[in-house]
This record gives sequence, C-alpha cells and structure tokens, in this order.
Amino acid sequence: MAEAVKIWKEISRSYRAYLRLEKHLAANTIESYMRDLEQFGHFVLLFHAVPPREVTRQMVEHYMSWLYEHGREKSSQARSLSGIKSFFNFMLLNEMIETSPAEMVEAPKAGRPLPDTLTVEEIDRLIGSIDPATKKGLRDRAILELLYSCGLRVTELCDLKIGDLFFGEGYIRVTGKGDKQRLVPVSDIARDRIQLYLPPLGPQRRRHALSEQPRHTSHARHDLHHHTPSGHACRHRQTHQPPHLPPLLRHTPARRRRQHTSGAGAVGA
Repeated sequence: MAEAVKIWKEISRSYRAYLRLEKHLAANTIESYMRDLEQFGHFVLLFHAVPPREVTRQMVEHYMSWLYEHGREKSSQARSLSGIKSFFNFMLLNEMIETSPAEMVEAPKAGRPLPDTLTVEEIDRLIGSIDPATKKGLRDRAILELLYSCGLRVTELCDLKIGDLFFGEGYIRVTGKGDKQRLVPVSDIARDRIQLYLPPLGPQRRRHALSEQPRHTSHARHDLHHHTPSGHACRHRQTHQPPHLPPLLRHTPARRRRQHTSGAGAVGA
C-alpha cells in the first residue's frame, strides 16, 4: 500500500510538469486536473490498493459509478473522466502502460434543459415597464420590440445599420453568421418604436434609411411577401418564431395554447 501511494505521487508530479511545460495549460486548469486526479487516486488506493500501472477499466467504471451514487452532476462526472483519460494518455506517451484503462469508458451524456420562456402577457409587462419619456427608455423599447418581433440574435441587432431598415417595404436586412444576409418582416409596433428613437440621429439620415432599397433583393422580397407574415402584422400575430429567437422572448404559439388551456380569453393584438 505504501509503495502504491509513493508511485501515485511520483507519476502525479510528472503529470503536473507535463501539463505545464508540454500542454501549456493555465494554472487554474492544471489545478482542476490535479484535484480530479488526486480524488481518483485516493479512490483507487482505498478500494483497490494498486498503483496507476495496474488500474483497469473496471476500476475506472467503478469510480464513475461512485461519483454518480454520490450525487455528482453529469457535467462534473464528464470533467473528471476527461482528466483521468488525460492522465493515462500521458502514461501512454511515456510508455508506462500499453493501453489506457479509460479509453473505452463513456462519459455520461448531459441533457440540454428546455429554455425558460415568457408568456405574451409577461413580455407585454416587460416592455411596458420601460419609461418611454426618456431617450434611454425609447432605445430600450425599440431594442426589445425588434428582438421580439423579428427574432434577432443580440449580435445581429448590435450590427444593424440605419441603411438596413426598409420600413416602406415592411422588413429589415439582417446580417447573420458567416456574413449571410436575410430579409426579416418587421411589425408595425417595432417600426414605430424605432422611428421614435431615430430623430436624434438626424432627419436626413433617417429619410435615407427609410427610402433606400437594397440591391439584388427582388427575389428575396417576392419570397418574403408570399411566404412570411406581412410587416404590418402585430408582433403577436407572427406565428413563425425563428429558431434563434432569444429563449427568454419565446412564447407558446396561440394554436398550442388553445389546446392546452381552457377558459382563457384570446390574446389581444
């Protein structure tokens, strides 16, 4: 037992040096790896009393089961297994072992929780809580209305330019990932909120933004008018909610709400 403890300490020191000098990992990352390895080493010594070279796949799986039984989150279990695999890969590189006992051990799959969403009424209250009497309030209302009615990513909203607003046509031009552009319908409410915020930017720039037409978008405009809700629709009447709509601003479509609720009045437009 004492000999096994000594071997664990010696190899652990070499592994720490490997992480620092060869892998060039940050100090905090190294400490995280070493804490996970130290706990695994204590477990192996307590239940099996063997040095690192004699660890088997069954011992690693026993350790993973022990973590599960002690209430460790799946993300913590996966992180611990990643550190263990890194340790035995280090031993492989240094020809201390012939095969890694952790190689075929699968990490627990962490499920993706469903996003929390707001109801239409909650979104209305959120937007209604902003004071429109201030410049900041006008800006915040315009931001929330545009995010909600157009389903923009936050980065897409931040990249919007005055020349991307085509209110006469009822849409805005959005540049997404990979610099790909798309035309998105804009609701009357979002348009009005933006127009209330735009005057301080200068009437000439504002007129230019509202009258300019994008190049090479005639086919896109045709598809837009035939396959998407009109830009004059109320923000709540757009039944299609783009997949990148911020989860907080999503709500259950009206058709599904009617199926799952009874006695509820229709949502006002």
